[in-house]
Amino acid sequence: MNQQPMSAPKPAVSKWLWIVLIIVILGAGGFFGWYFLMGPGKKVATTSTPTTTTSTTSPSTSTTTNSNTTDWKTYTSSTLGFSFKYPTTYATKESTGNLTGDVAGNEVLVGQTANLTDQKSAHILIYPTASTYTLSEPDGMDPVSTSDTTVGGVKAKKYVGDPSVYVVVSNNRRYEIVVPTALSKADLDNFTEILSTFQFTQ
Repeated sequence: MNQQPMSAPKPAVSKWLWIVLIIVILGAGGFFGWYFLMGPGKKVATTSTPTTTTSTTSPSTSTTTNSNTTDWKTYTSSTLGFSFKYPTTYATKESTGNLTGDVAGNEVLVGQTANLTDQKSAHILIYPTASTYTLSEPDGMDPVSTSDTTVGGVKAKKYVGDPSVYVVVSNNRRYEIVVPTALSKADLDNFTEILSTFQFTQ
């Protein structure tokens, strides 16, 4: 009798191994697709901080409420045309005596109660009303860099130097918000919050 040799049966393992491998690859692909397209690995298009946005020069009517500033005090001057919030451990002080020449307007200091001086406090210079103001750098300043920003929803310029100065023109007034380099990191952080609450009232 002529018998053909029996061939060994193919192991079922290789078939199941391929099926499991395909399922694992599809599962991994699905996971990575979800992770990078919809999950925590999704790349979010970031925009610059509000300091780089542009808006009109009309007074802002929106109110920004930051959870860090809800129990802060509010400084408001209808005469000077602005308001802002500041920490309860800070004080404000209005002055006109130090300002002469083109800046013969007003000044408002804001800072730690014990250090309410030009060198240790942020201060706001308010020029008299005129229709010719621009966002040019302050007289005598040689800034390291300049950037567009907004303050209280109004287009402004930030001049970085020693000190740094934010320049805003609103309602025919020029405002220079001066930030001394001698401020501590905590005071600089607070000043950033103060600036975010700044609103023009006229």
